[in-house]
Amino acid sequence: MQKFYFTGIGTVDAFDDVRVVILADETKTKMLSVIIDVMVARQIQMHMNPQQEICKRMLPEVLIQLLSAMGKTSDLQVELYDERDGVYMVRLVHSRLFFSADLRFGDAILFAVITGCPLYCNEQVVARVGLPFEMGSCRQSFPLDTLPVKLLRHSLEEAIQQENYRLAAQIKAELEKRGEDRLSQN
Repeated sequence: MQKFYFTGIGTVDAFDDVRVVILADETKTKMLSVIIDVMVARQIQMHMNPQQEICKRMLPEVLIQLLSAMGKTSDLQVELYDERDGVYMVRLVHSRLFFSADLRFGDAILFAVITGCPLYCNEQVVARVGLPFEMGSCRQSFPLDTLPVKLLRHSLEEAIQQENYRLAAQIKAELEKRGEDRLSQN
């Protein structure tokens, strides 16, 4: 497992309901760009500013305060252990209690931001979907096999409109690989 850090949240052109979480490795040579929904992104952004009084009374902070009072947070870590068809498999691990629980990627990042617990990524996932780190990059590219079906369908329509048939064929092949029939979904 490689240690990664949350570096920020970005947007995806033409999609108002999704955001991109950017993670970077310790050496800032590799990064992961992962799509999350806008509601989770708003929560993460709220919690990045701990001076906001309302955050102190929200459920994640209250639960973390309870865990801290019980001495249960120092052995926690978040592990991104797999990626399948644009869905990242993440678990929260407590090393001393030999406990782990799967959770959504966005919730895992929110937990890591609030607690400061370390975030680790499986090396095979990083090798397959990691990108070279670009400081301050506004636009992110994504491997097709890491995009959700909704974004693939939209990208296919755009590629056809722009007459980029090579890209359209690649996107169509990815949708077919996942068993998605574009016409039956409309």
